[in-house]
Amino acid sequence: MNQKQKLDMPVLIVGAGPVGLTMACELRRYGIDCRIIDKNASVVHESRALGLMARSLEVLSDMGIVDTVLEQGKILHGVNAYADGHRIAHLEIQLDSMDTPYPYLLVLPQYKTEALLTELLSQRGGQVERQTELVAFTQNKEGVTATLRHAQGEEQVRSQWLIGCDGASSLVRHGLKLPFEGSDYEETFLLADVQIDWDLPADQLHIFLTPEGTVVAFPYPTAGRWRIVNTHGEGQSTEPEQVVQHFQEKLHANGAAGAAVSAPTWVSAFHFHRRMVPHLRRGRCFLAGDAAHIHSPANGQGLNTGIQDAYKLAWKLSLVIAGAAHESLLDSYEAERLPVARAVLNGSSDLTTKAVTLRNPVAKRIRNQLLSFLFNQDFIQRQASQGVSELGLNYRHSPIVMETRQPLPQFQLLPHPAFAASPLDYLDFGAAPRPGDRAPDVMLNAAATNHLFDVLQGTQHTLLLFTGTHLHQADVSQFETIKTCIQADYAPWIQPYLVVATAESVEQTVWNNALLLDPAWALHHRYGAGSACLYLIRPDGYIGYRSQPISSDNLFAYLKQVFR
Repeated sequence: MNQKQKLDMPVLIVGAGPVGLTMACELRRYGIDCRIIDKNASVVHESRALGLMARSLEVLSDMGIVDTVLEQGKILHGVNAYADGHRIAHLEIQLDSMDTPYPYLLVLPQYKTEALLTELLSQRGGQVERQTELVAFTQNKEGVTATLRHAQGEEQVRSQWLIGCDGASSLVRHGLKLPFEGSDYEETFLLADVQIDWDLPADQLHIFLTPEGTVVAFPYPTAGRWRIVNTHGEGQSTEPEQVVQHFQEKLHANGAAGAAVSAPTWVSAFHFHRRMVPHLRRGRCFLAGDAAHIHSPANGQGLNTGIQDAYKLAWKLSLVIAGAAHESLLDSYEAERLPVARAVLNGSSDLTTKAVTLRNPVAKRIRNQLLSFLFNQDFIQRQASQGVSELGLNYRHSPIVMETRQPLPQFQLLPHPAFAASPLDYLDFGAAPRPGDRAPDVMLNAAATNHLFDVLQGTQHTLLLFTGTHLHQADVSQFETIKTCIQADYAPWIQPYLVVATAESVEQTVWNNALLLDPAWALHHRYGAGSACLYLIRPDGYIGYRSQPISSDNLFAYLKQVFR
Protein backbone atom coordinates (compact mmCIF):
# COMPACT_ATOMS: atom_id res chain seq x y z
CA MET A 1 0.00 0.00 0.00
CA ASN A 2 1.42 3.38 -0.93
CA GLN A 3 0.70 6.74 0.62
CA LYS A 4 -1.77 7.75 -2.11
CA GLN A 5 -4.08 4.78 -1.55
CA LYS A 6 -7.25 5.64 0.33
CA LEU A 7 -7.85 4.08 3.74
CA ASP A 8 -11.19 2.27 4.00
CA MET A 9 -11.48 2.67 7.78
CA PRO A 10 -9.47 3.70 10.83
CA VAL A 11 -9.51 0.26 12.53
CA LEU A 12 -10.04 -3.35 11.51
CA ILE A 13 -10.77 -5.72 14.43
CA VAL A 14 -10.25 -9.44 13.90
CA GLY A 15 -12.27 -11.64 16.25
CA ALA A 16 -15.71 -11.01 17.77
CA GLY A 17 -15.39 -12.60 21.17
CA PRO A 18 -15.72 -10.50 24.33
CA VAL A 19 -12.37 -8.76 23.67
CA GLY A 20 -13.06 -7.79 20.07
CA LEU A 21 -16.60 -6.72 20.92
CA THR A 22 -15.34 -4.56 23.80
CA MET A 23 -12.84 -2.98 21.43
CA ALA A 24 -15.48 -2.22 18.80
CA CYS A 25 -17.97 -0.84 21.34
CA GLU A 26 -15.35 1.39 22.91
CA LEU A 27 -14.02 2.76 19.63
CA ARG A 28 -17.54 3.67 18.57
CA ARG A 29 -18.17 5.31 21.95
CA TYR A 30 -15.15 7.50 21.21
CA GLY A 31 -16.54 8.28 17.76
CA ILE A 32 -14.06 6.12 15.83
CA ASP A 33 -15.33 4.05 12.91
CA CYS A 34 -14.23 0.43 12.83
CA ARG A 35 -15.00 -2.88 11.19
CA ILE A 36 -15.16 -6.12 13.19
CA ILE A 37 -14.99 -9.54 11.52
CA ASP A 38 -15.21 -13.14 12.73
CA LYS A 39 -14.71 -16.34 10.76
CA ASN A 40 -17.41 -18.21 12.71
CA ALA A 41 -20.97 -18.31 11.43
CA SER A 42 -22.57 -17.64 14.81
CA VAL A 43 -21.85 -16.74 18.41
CA VAL A 44 -20.71 -19.41 20.86
CA HIS A 45 -23.42 -21.12 22.88
CA GLU A 46 -21.19 -22.82 25.44
CA SER A 47 -20.84 -21.10 28.80
CA ARG A 48 -17.01 -20.94 28.62
CA ALA A 49 -15.61 -18.18 30.87
CA LEU A 50 -17.88 -17.45 33.83
CA GLY A 51 -16.53 -14.82 36.22
CA LEU A 52 -16.61 -11.03 35.96
CA MET A 53 -14.34 -9.36 38.51
CA ALA A 54 -15.09 -6.11 40.30
CA ARG A 55 -12.74 -4.13 38.04
CA SER A 56 -14.44 -5.49 34.91
CA LEU A 57 -17.81 -4.50 36.36
CA GLU A 58 -16.46 -0.96 36.73
CA VAL A 59 -15.42 -1.10 33.07
CA LEU A 60 -18.86 -2.35 32.00
CA SER A 61 -20.42 0.43 34.08
CA ASP A 62 -18.43 3.03 32.17
CA MET A 63 -19.51 1.34 28.94
CA GLY A 64 -23.14 1.67 30.04
CA ILE A 65 -24.34 -1.94 30.41
CA VAL A 66 -23.53 -2.93 33.98
CA ASP A 67 -27.16 -2.80 35.15
CA THR A 68 -28.19 -5.41 32.59
CA VAL A 69 -25.09 -7.48 33.41
CA LEU A 70 -26.02 -7.47 37.10
CA GLU A 71 -29.62 -8.43 36.31
CA GLN A 72 -28.50 -11.48 34.32
CA GLY A 73 -25.62 -12.55 36.58
CA LYS A 74 -25.27 -14.07 40.04
CA ILE A 75 -23.21 -12.46 42.80
CA LEU A 76 -20.63 -14.82 44.29
CA HIS A 77 -20.30 -14.28 48.03
CA GLY A 78 -17.79 -16.93 49.05
CA VAL A 79 -15.65 -20.00 48.41
CA ASN A 80 -15.71 -23.28 50.37
CA ALA A 81 -13.10 -26.04 50.43
CA TYR A 82 -13.89 -29.61 51.52
CA ALA A 83 -11.64 -32.55 52.38
CA ASP A 84 -12.19 -35.90 54.11
CA GLY A 85 -15.95 -35.41 53.93
CA HIS A 86 -16.24 -32.04 55.66
CA ARG A 87 -15.62 -28.33 55.05
CA ILE A 88 -12.09 -27.30 55.99
CA ALA A 89 -12.07 -23.67 54.84
CA HIS A 90 -14.36 -20.81 53.89
CA LEU A 91 -13.36 -17.62 52.07
CA GLU A 92 -15.77 -14.71 52.23
CA ILE A 93 -15.44 -12.24 49.36
CA GLN A 94 -14.36 -9.02 51.10
CA LEU A 95 -14.08 -5.98 48.84
CA ASP A 96 -15.84 -3.31 50.90
CA SER A 97 -12.53 -1.59 51.66
CA MET A 98 -11.67 -1.20 47.96
CA ASP A 99 -13.90 1.85 47.31
CA THR A 100 -15.89 0.27 44.50
CA PRO A 101 -19.62 0.23 43.72
CA TYR A 102 -19.24 -3.51 42.96
CA PRO A 103 -17.66 -5.18 46.02
CA TYR A 104 -18.18 -8.73 44.77
CA LEU A 105 -17.55 -11.18 41.94
CA LEU A 106 -20.26 -11.90 39.40
CA VAL A 107 -21.01 -15.18 37.62
CA LEU A 108 -22.20 -14.71 34.04
CA PRO A 109 -21.65 -17.22 31.20
CA GLN A 110 -19.50 -15.89 28.40
CA TYR A 111 -22.20 -16.23 25.75
CA LYS A 112 -24.41 -13.85 27.73
CA THR A 113 -21.58 -11.33 28.07
CA GLU A 114 -21.03 -11.55 24.30
CA ALA A 115 -24.76 -11.09 23.62
CA LEU A 116 -24.88 -7.93 25.73
CA LEU A 117 -21.79 -6.51 24.04
CA THR A 118 -23.19 -7.38 20.60
CA GLU A 119 -26.40 -5.54 21.44
CA LEU A 120 -24.42 -2.54 22.67
CA LEU A 121 -22.40 -2.53 19.44
CA SER A 122 -25.64 -2.54 17.44
CA GLN A 123 -26.94 0.42 19.47
CA ARG A 124 -23.78 2.29 18.53
CA GLY A 125 -24.22 1.62 14.84
CA GLY A 126 -21.92 -1.37 14.40
CA GLN A 127 -22.31 -5.05 13.61
CA VAL A 128 -20.17 -8.15 13.43
CA GLU A 129 -19.37 -9.42 9.94
CA ARG A 130 -19.58 -13.17 10.43
CA GLN A 131 -18.12 -15.87 8.19
CA THR A 132 -15.51 -13.30 7.25
CA GLU A 133 -11.96 -14.53 7.70
CA LEU A 134 -8.63 -12.73 7.70
CA VAL A 135 -6.41 -14.54 5.19
CA ALA A 136 -3.30 -12.37 5.13
CA PHE A 137 -2.09 -8.84 5.79
CA THR A 138 0.84 -6.52 5.22
CA GLN A 139 1.68 -3.18 6.76
CA ASN A 140 3.82 -0.12 6.24
CA LYS A 141 4.08 3.23 7.98
CA GLU A 142 0.84 4.49 6.43
CA GLY A 143 -1.44 1.59 7.32
CA VAL A 144 -2.40 -2.08 6.97
CA THR A 145 -3.64 -3.94 3.89
CA ALA A 146 -5.70 -7.03 4.79
CA THR A 147 -7.13 -9.77 2.60
CA LEU A 148 -10.51 -11.04 3.78
CA ARG A 149 -12.42 -14.11 2.63
CA HIS A 150 -16.22 -14.36 2.83
CA ALA A 151 -19.17 -15.74 0.88
CA GLN A 152 -18.66 -13.24 -1.97
CA GLY A 153 -15.01 -14.22 -2.40
CA GLU A 154 -11.87 -12.34 -1.36
CA GLU A 155 -11.65 -8.65 -0.57
CA GLN A 156 -8.77 -6.28 0.13
CA VAL A 157 -9.30 -3.61 2.75
CA ARG A 158 -7.01 -0.88 4.02
CA SER A 159 -7.04 0.47 7.57
CA GLN A 160 -4.87 2.67 9.73
CA TRP A 161 -4.69 0.02 12.43
CA LEU A 162 -5.29 -3.72 12.81
CA ILE A 163 -6.19 -5.30 16.16
CA GLY A 164 -5.94 -9.05 16.66
CA CYS A 165 -8.55 -10.29 19.13
CA ASP A 166 -8.72 -13.67 17.39
CA GLY A 167 -7.92 -16.04 20.23
CA ALA A 168 -5.22 -18.53 21.05
CA SER A 169 -4.70 -19.58 17.42
CA SER A 170 -4.48 -15.94 16.31
CA LEU A 171 -3.70 -15.45 12.63
CA VAL A 172 -2.70 -11.88 13.42
CA ARG A 173 -0.09 -13.11 15.91
CA HIS A 174 1.22 -15.64 13.38
CA GLY A 175 1.33 -12.96 10.69
CA LEU A 176 3.40 -10.73 12.99
CA LYS A 177 5.74 -13.68 13.63
CA LEU A 178 5.48 -13.21 17.36
CA PRO A 179 6.37 -16.29 19.43
CA PHE A 180 3.79 -17.67 21.86
CA GLU A 181 6.13 -18.61 24.65
CA GLY A 182 5.20 -20.84 27.57
CA SER A 183 4.12 -24.39 28.33
CA ASP A 184 1.16 -26.72 28.84
CA TYR A 185 -0.21 -28.14 32.07
CA GLU A 186 0.04 -31.93 32.16
CA GLU A 187 -3.43 -32.61 33.52
CA THR A 188 -6.54 -33.32 31.49
CA PHE A 189 -9.54 -31.42 32.86
CA LEU A 190 -13.07 -32.80 32.58
CA LEU A 191 -15.84 -30.20 32.50
CA ALA A 192 -19.62 -30.33 32.42
CA ASP A 193 -22.52 -27.88 32.73
CA VAL A 194 -25.15 -29.75 34.74
CA GLN A 195 -28.11 -29.57 37.08
CA ILE A 196 -27.21 -30.31 40.72
CA ASP A 197 -29.82 -30.73 43.41
CA TRP A 198 -28.17 -30.41 46.84
CA ASP A 199 -28.28 -28.27 49.96
CA LEU A 200 -24.99 -26.36 49.46
CA PRO A 201 -25.21 -22.54 49.10
CA ALA A 202 -25.97 -21.48 45.54
CA ASP A 203 -24.09 -18.18 45.87
CA GLN A 204 -20.73 -19.78 46.67
CA LEU A 205 -18.06 -21.77 44.85
CA HIS A 206 -17.35 -25.25 46.23
CA ILE A 207 -13.96 -27.01 46.00
CA PHE A 208 -13.69 -30.73 46.85
CA LEU A 209 -10.10 -31.82 47.53
CA THR A 210 -10.40 -35.53 46.79
CA PRO A 211 -7.62 -38.17 47.00
CA GLU A 212 -7.61 -38.50 43.19
CA GLY A 213 -7.79 -34.80 42.36
CA THR A 214 -9.84 -31.65 42.84
CA VAL A 215 -13.49 -31.22 41.87
CA VAL A 216 -14.83 -27.65 41.63
CA ALA A 217 -18.47 -26.55 41.32
CA PHE A 218 -19.31 -23.03 40.08
CA PRO A 219 -22.89 -21.73 40.47
CA TYR A 220 -24.76 -20.38 37.46
CA PRO A 221 -27.30 -17.54 37.49
CA THR A 222 -30.00 -20.09 36.56
CA ALA A 223 -31.30 -21.87 39.65
CA GLY A 224 -29.85 -25.34 40.08
CA ARG A 225 -27.35 -25.06 37.22
CA TRP A 226 -23.63 -25.52 37.90
CA ARG A 227 -20.32 -25.78 36.08
CA ILE A 228 -18.43 -28.75 37.54
CA VAL A 229 -14.78 -29.54 36.79
CA ASN A 230 -12.51 -32.46 37.67
CA THR A 231 -8.82 -31.57 37.52
CA HIS A 232 -7.94 -35.28 37.22
CA GLY A 233 -9.93 -36.18 34.15
CA GLU A 234 -7.47 -38.49 32.43
CA GLY A 235 -9.16 -41.48 30.86
CA GLN A 236 -12.67 -40.29 31.72
CA SER A 237 -15.43 -40.67 29.16
CA THR A 238 -17.05 -37.56 27.70
CA GLU A 239 -20.34 -39.36 27.10
CA PRO A 240 -22.92 -37.21 28.91
CA GLU A 241 -24.52 -40.04 30.89
CA GLN A 242 -21.17 -41.37 32.06
CA VAL A 243 -19.98 -37.86 32.95
CA VAL A 244 -23.07 -37.34 35.11
CA GLN A 245 -22.43 -40.66 36.87
CA HIS A 246 -18.75 -39.81 37.35
CA PHE A 247 -19.43 -36.48 39.02
CA GLN A 248 -22.25 -37.80 41.17
CA GLU A 249 -19.97 -40.51 42.55
CA LYS A 250 -17.24 -37.93 43.20
CA LEU A 251 -19.58 -35.66 45.12
CA HIS A 252 -21.13 -38.49 47.13
CA ALA A 253 -17.70 -39.72 48.23
CA ASN A 254 -16.35 -36.30 49.23
CA GLY A 255 -18.80 -34.38 51.37
CA ALA A 256 -21.96 -33.98 49.27
CA ALA A 257 -23.71 -37.31 49.81
CA GLY A 258 -27.15 -36.01 48.85
CA ALA A 259 -26.17 -34.43 45.55
CA ALA A 260 -28.14 -35.43 42.46
CA VAL A 261 -26.42 -34.59 39.16
CA SER A 262 -28.39 -34.51 35.91
CA ALA A 263 -29.15 -32.73 32.60
CA PRO A 264 -25.68 -32.08 31.12
CA THR A 265 -25.69 -29.41 28.39
CA TRP A 266 -21.97 -29.09 27.68
CA VAL A 267 -19.25 -31.67 28.26
CA SER A 268 -15.58 -31.19 27.40
CA ALA A 269 -12.15 -32.65 28.19
CA PHE A 270 -9.18 -30.37 27.58
CA HIS A 271 -5.72 -29.19 28.58
CA PHE A 272 -4.82 -25.72 29.86
CA HIS A 273 -1.88 -23.71 28.56
CA ARG A 274 0.17 -20.83 29.88
CA ARG A 275 1.63 -18.79 27.03
CA MET A 276 2.18 -15.16 26.08
CA VAL A 277 3.81 -12.98 23.46
CA PRO A 278 6.90 -10.84 24.10
CA HIS A 279 5.22 -7.81 22.51
CA LEU A 280 1.66 -6.51 22.14
CA ARG A 281 2.40 -4.24 19.21
CA ARG A 282 4.25 -4.45 15.92
CA GLY A 283 3.98 -1.28 13.87
CA ARG A 284 0.31 -0.65 13.19
CA CYS A 285 -0.88 -3.99 14.56
CA PHE A 286 -1.89 -4.85 18.12
CA LEU A 287 -2.82 -7.99 20.02
CA ALA A 288 -5.33 -8.25 22.86
CA GLY A 289 -6.86 -11.03 24.96
CA ASP A 290 -6.14 -14.70 24.21
CA ALA A 291 -4.31 -13.75 21.03
CA ALA A 292 -1.63 -12.31 23.31
CA HIS A 293 -1.83 -14.41 26.49
CA ILE A 294 -3.55 -17.59 27.65
CA HIS A 295 -3.39 -19.21 31.05
CA SER A 296 -5.23 -21.45 33.44
CA PRO A 297 -8.76 -20.22 34.24
CA ALA A 298 -8.24 -21.20 37.89
CA ASN A 299 -8.75 -17.63 39.12
CA GLY A 300 -11.16 -16.62 36.37
CA GLN A 301 -8.95 -13.82 35.08
CA GLY A 302 -8.66 -14.65 31.38
CA LEU A 303 -11.85 -13.00 30.13
CA ASN A 304 -11.35 -10.08 32.51
CA THR A 305 -7.76 -9.47 31.44
CA GLY A 306 -8.80 -9.45 27.79
CA ILE A 307 -11.69 -7.04 28.29
CA GLN A 308 -9.38 -4.69 30.15
CA ASP A 309 -6.77 -4.97 27.37
CA ALA A 310 -9.34 -3.67 24.89
CA TYR A 311 -10.68 -1.01 27.26
CA LYS A 312 -7.14 0.24 27.85
CA LEU A 313 -6.14 0.33 24.18
CA ALA A 314 -9.35 1.97 22.97
CA TRP A 315 -8.95 5.37 24.63
CA LYS A 316 -5.31 5.68 23.60
CA LEU A 317 -5.92 4.65 20.01
CA SER A 318 -8.93 6.97 19.79
CA LEU A 319 -6.91 10.00 20.87
CA VAL A 320 -4.19 9.20 18.33
CA ILE A 321 -6.68 8.65 15.49
CA ALA A 322 -8.41 11.92 16.37
CA GLY A 323 -5.07 13.72 16.15
CA ALA A 324 -5.27 14.77 19.80
CA ALA A 325 -2.33 12.72 21.12
CA HIS A 326 1.17 11.78 20.04
CA GLU A 327 1.50 8.34 18.45
CA SER A 328 4.04 7.52 21.16
CA LEU A 329 1.05 7.24 23.52
CA LEU A 330 0.39 3.83 21.95
CA ASP A 331 3.71 2.51 23.27
CA SER A 332 2.23 2.70 26.76
CA TYR A 333 -0.31 -0.03 25.88
CA GLU A 334 2.39 -2.68 25.92
CA ALA A 335 4.25 -1.03 28.79
CA GLU A 336 1.12 -1.21 30.95
CA ARG A 337 -0.62 -4.42 29.90
CA LEU A 338 2.24 -6.84 29.22
CA PRO A 339 3.36 -6.91 32.90
CA VAL A 340 -0.26 -7.59 33.90
CA ALA A 341 -0.45 -10.59 31.57
CA ARG A 342 2.90 -11.84 32.86
CA ALA A 343 1.76 -11.50 36.47
CA VAL A 344 -1.38 -13.54 35.75
CA LEU A 345 0.61 -16.27 34.01
CA ASN A 346 3.28 -16.55 36.66
CA GLY A 347 1.30 -15.49 39.71
CA SER A 348 -1.87 -16.52 41.47
CA SER A 349 -3.46 -18.28 38.48
CA ASP A 350 -0.47 -20.59 38.06
CA LEU A 351 -0.11 -21.17 41.80
CA THR A 352 -3.79 -22.01 42.18
CA THR A 353 -3.62 -24.47 39.29
CA LYS A 354 -0.59 -26.20 40.74
CA ALA A 355 -2.24 -26.34 44.16
CA VAL A 356 -5.42 -28.02 42.91
CA THR A 357 -3.56 -30.49 40.68
CA LEU A 358 -1.12 -31.85 43.27
CA ARG A 359 -0.52 -35.58 42.94
CA ASN A 360 1.76 -36.34 45.90
CA PRO A 361 -0.32 -37.51 48.93
CA VAL A 362 2.01 -35.81 51.43
CA ALA A 363 1.88 -32.54 49.49
CA LYS A 364 -1.92 -32.78 49.40
CA ARG A 365 -2.14 -33.17 53.19
CA ILE A 366 0.13 -30.18 53.72
CA ARG A 367 -1.94 -28.14 51.24
CA ASN A 368 -5.17 -28.99 53.04
CA GLN A 369 -3.75 -28.06 56.44
CA LEU A 370 -2.36 -24.77 55.12
CA LEU A 371 -5.62 -23.96 53.38
CA SER A 372 -7.58 -24.56 56.55
CA PHE A 373 -5.26 -22.32 58.55
CA LEU A 374 -4.82 -19.50 56.04
CA PHE A 375 -8.46 -19.12 55.05
CA ASN A 376 -9.35 -18.59 58.70
CA GLN A 377 -7.11 -15.51 58.88
CA ASP A 378 -8.98 -12.27 58.21
CA PHE A 379 -5.96 -10.63 56.57
CA ILE A 380 -5.57 -13.55 54.17
CA GLN A 381 -9.28 -13.42 53.38
CA ARG A 382 -9.03 -9.74 52.44
CA GLN A 383 -5.86 -10.22 50.39
CA ALA A 384 -7.28 -13.20 48.50
CA SER A 385 -10.50 -11.33 47.75
CA GLN A 386 -8.68 -8.24 46.54
CA GLY A 387 -6.29 -10.30 44.42
CA VAL A 388 -9.01 -11.82 42.28
CA SER A 389 -10.98 -8.56 42.10
CA GLU A 390 -8.24 -6.95 39.92
CA LEU A 391 -8.87 -3.66 41.73
CA GLY A 392 -5.29 -3.52 42.96
CA LEU A 393 -3.66 -3.55 39.52
CA ASN A 394 -1.50 -0.48 38.99
CA TYR A 395 0.62 1.11 36.28
CA ARG A 396 3.01 3.07 38.48
CA HIS A 397 5.92 2.29 36.16
CA SER A 398 4.10 3.40 33.03
CA PRO A 399 5.92 5.96 30.87
CA ILE A 400 2.81 8.19 30.84
CA VAL A 401 2.20 8.60 34.58
CA MET A 402 3.92 11.28 36.60
CA GLU A 403 3.75 13.52 39.66
CA THR A 404 5.32 16.73 40.89
CA ARG A 405 5.50 17.14 44.61
CA GLN A 406 7.02 19.70 46.91
CA PRO A 407 5.88 19.47 50.56
CA LEU A 408 4.94 22.83 52.01
CA PRO A 409 6.38 24.16 55.29
CA GLN A 410 4.36 22.79 58.18
CA PHE A 411 3.55 26.23 59.60
CA GLN A 412 1.45 27.04 56.53
CA LEU A 413 -1.19 24.48 57.50
CA LEU A 414 -3.29 23.94 60.57
CA PRO A 415 -4.51 20.50 61.65
CA HIS A 416 -7.95 19.63 60.36
CA PRO A 417 -10.29 17.01 61.87
CA ALA A 418 -10.75 15.35 58.45
CA PHE A 419 -7.08 14.37 58.40
CA ALA A 420 -4.56 12.57 60.56
CA ALA A 421 -3.03 14.50 63.45
CA SER A 422 0.38 14.75 61.83
CA PRO A 423 0.61 17.53 59.19
CA LEU A 424 3.08 15.38 57.25
CA ASP A 425 0.28 12.90 56.57
CA TYR A 426 -1.43 15.37 54.27
CA LEU A 427 1.43 17.60 53.19
CA ASP A 428 2.76 14.69 51.17
CA PHE A 429 -0.51 13.02 50.02
CA GLY A 430 -0.24 10.43 52.81
CA ALA A 431 -1.79 7.10 51.83
CA ALA A 432 -3.63 8.59 48.85
CA PRO A 433 -3.65 6.74 45.50
CA ARG A 434 -0.52 7.34 43.45
CA PRO A 435 -0.04 8.05 39.74
CA GLY A 436 -0.69 4.78 37.93
CA ASP A 437 -3.17 3.59 40.57
CA ARG A 438 -6.86 3.07 39.96
CA ALA A 439 -8.83 6.10 41.15
CA PRO A 440 -11.01 4.88 44.04
CA ASP A 441 -14.69 5.76 44.23
CA VAL A 442 -15.88 8.14 46.96
CA MET A 443 -19.38 9.06 48.11
CA LEU A 444 -19.76 12.82 47.71
CA ASN A 445 -22.73 13.34 50.02
CA ALA A 446 -24.47 11.60 52.87
CA ALA A 447 -27.51 10.77 50.78
CA ALA A 448 -25.34 8.49 48.61
CA THR A 449 -26.90 9.95 45.48
CA ASN A 450 -23.64 11.10 43.95
CA HIS A 451 -20.37 9.24 43.65
CA LEU A 452 -17.03 10.23 42.17
CA PHE A 453 -17.45 7.42 39.62
CA ASP A 454 -20.52 9.23 38.28
CA VAL A 455 -18.24 12.17 37.48
CA LEU A 456 -15.47 10.03 35.98
CA GLN A 457 -17.69 8.16 33.52
CA GLY A 458 -17.26 9.14 29.91
CA THR A 459 -14.53 9.50 27.32
CA GLN A 460 -12.70 12.52 28.72
CA HIS A 461 -9.83 12.91 31.16
CA THR A 462 -11.05 14.35 34.47
CA LEU A 463 -9.03 17.05 36.22
CA LEU A 464 -9.80 17.31 39.95
CA LEU A 465 -8.64 20.62 41.44
CA PHE A 466 -8.71 20.35 45.24
CA THR A 467 -8.79 23.55 47.28
CA GLY A 468 -7.55 21.76 50.40
CA THR A 469 -8.98 22.04 53.88
CA HIS A 470 -8.20 25.76 54.10
CA LEU A 471 -9.43 27.78 51.14
CA HIS A 472 -6.99 30.39 49.84
CA GLN A 473 -8.22 32.85 47.23
CA ALA A 474 -4.83 32.76 45.47
CA ASP A 475 -5.28 29.01 44.89
CA VAL A 476 -8.80 29.50 43.57
CA SER A 477 -7.54 32.18 41.17
CA GLN A 478 -4.85 29.84 39.89
CA PHE A 479 -7.42 27.08 39.41
CA GLU A 480 -9.59 29.48 37.41
CA THR A 481 -6.60 30.21 35.18
CA ILE A 482 -5.98 26.48 34.71
CA LYS A 483 -9.65 25.95 33.83
CA THR A 484 -9.53 28.72 31.24
CA CYS A 485 -6.40 27.28 29.62
CA ILE A 486 -7.82 23.74 29.63
CA GLN A 487 -10.98 24.95 27.92
CA ALA A 488 -8.95 26.84 25.33
CA ASP A 489 -6.50 24.02 24.45
CA TYR A 490 -8.04 20.71 25.57
CA ALA A 491 -11.81 21.31 25.75
CA PRO A 492 -12.88 18.05 24.00
CA TRP A 493 -10.42 15.90 25.93
CA ILE A 494 -10.23 17.15 29.53
CA GLN A 495 -13.02 18.17 31.93
CA PRO A 496 -11.86 20.18 34.99
CA TYR A 497 -13.72 20.24 38.33
CA LEU A 498 -13.12 22.33 41.42
CA VAL A 499 -13.48 20.26 44.62
CA VAL A 500 -14.53 22.35 47.65
CA ALA A 501 -16.28 21.73 50.95
CA THR A 502 -18.81 24.52 50.33
CA ALA A 503 -19.57 26.89 47.47
CA GLU A 504 -18.78 29.95 49.60
CA SER A 505 -15.95 32.19 48.36
CA VAL A 506 -16.10 30.52 44.95
CA GLU A 507 -17.35 32.36 41.89
CA GLN A 508 -20.29 30.18 40.84
CA THR A 509 -20.55 31.58 37.32
CA VAL A 510 -16.96 30.58 36.59
CA TRP A 511 -17.45 26.93 37.52
CA ASN A 512 -21.15 26.37 36.72
CA ASN A 513 -21.56 22.56 36.58
CA ALA A 514 -17.86 21.95 37.19
CA LEU A 515 -18.09 22.34 40.97
CA LEU A 516 -17.90 19.24 43.21
CA LEU A 517 -19.07 19.82 46.77
CA ASP A 518 -17.31 17.70 49.38
CA PRO A 519 -19.01 18.79 52.64
CA ALA A 520 -17.78 15.83 54.71
CA TRP A 521 -14.23 16.12 53.30
CA ALA A 522 -14.49 12.48 52.17
CA LEU A 523 -13.01 13.12 48.73
CA HIS A 524 -10.27 15.39 50.12
CA HIS A 525 -9.37 12.80 52.73
CA ARG A 526 -9.28 9.81 50.36
CA TYR A 527 -7.05 11.71 47.92
CA GLY A 528 -4.75 13.20 50.57
CA ALA A 529 -5.74 16.75 49.63
CA GLY A 530 -4.97 18.52 52.89
CA SER A 531 -3.62 21.45 50.88
CA ALA A 532 -4.36 22.66 47.35
CA CYS A 533 -3.46 19.97 44.79
CA LEU A 534 -4.68 18.39 41.60
CA TYR A 535 -5.26 14.94 40.08
CA LEU A 536 -5.64 14.11 36.39
CA ILE A 537 -7.65 10.91 35.97
CA ARG A 538 -7.55 9.14 32.62
CA PRO A 539 -10.61 7.81 30.73
CA ASP A 540 -9.78 4.29 31.96
CA GLY A 541 -10.13 5.44 35.58
CA TYR A 542 -6.41 5.47 36.43
CA ILE A 543 -4.47 8.44 37.75
CA GLY A 544 -2.18 9.86 35.08
CA TYR A 545 -0.76 12.83 36.97
CA ARG A 546 -0.93 14.55 40.35
CA SER A 547 0.66 17.66 41.78
CA GLN A 548 0.99 19.19 45.24
CA PRO A 549 1.19 22.14 45.53
CA ILE A 550 -0.58 23.22 42.38
CA SER A 551 1.53 24.31 39.43
CA SER A 552 0.02 25.18 36.09
CA ASP A 553 3.47 25.05 34.46
CA ASN A 554 4.06 21.47 35.62
CA LEU A 555 0.55 20.39 34.62
CA PHE A 556 0.80 21.74 31.09
CA ALA A 557 4.31 20.39 30.69
CA TYR A 558 2.88 16.93 31.45
CA LEU A 559 -0.06 17.40 29.08
CA LYS A 560 2.26 18.31 26.23
CA GLN A 561 3.97 14.93 26.61
CA VAL A 562 0.67 13.12 26.00
CA PHE A 563 -1.46 15.47 23.91
CA ARG A 564 -0.54 17.27 20.74
